[in-house]
Amino acid sequence: MTVCVNESECLRTAHCADPPDLLILDYRLGNFAGPDLLPGLQSIWGRSVPVVIVSGEHPTLLRKALRETPWPVLAKPIRPEELRTGMLTMLSLTEDS
Repeated sequence: MTVCVNESECLRTAHCADPPDLLILDYRLGNFAGPDLLPGLQSIWGRSVPVVIVSGEHPTLLRKALRETPWPVLAKPIRPEELRTGMLTMLSLTEDS
């Protein structure tokens, strides 16, 4: 598991690593939205990766903002069973494709 705290660290780490099986991405990373990293990460890895979004922002507003994505949106604080369900859902969708 790798934890990155900003955009440049995420992209630098992605260049040095194989694509993960799953990406847990905080919606708000400083001055930008976490999902904005995905095109750059997918370009580096050469493929898409399943995503789970976590955020301290209101989940209803985030679901509206991310309505065209298949990603689960989990509100902080996240209960372990919620995270497990979100992760398993995204991983099973990847296996089905």
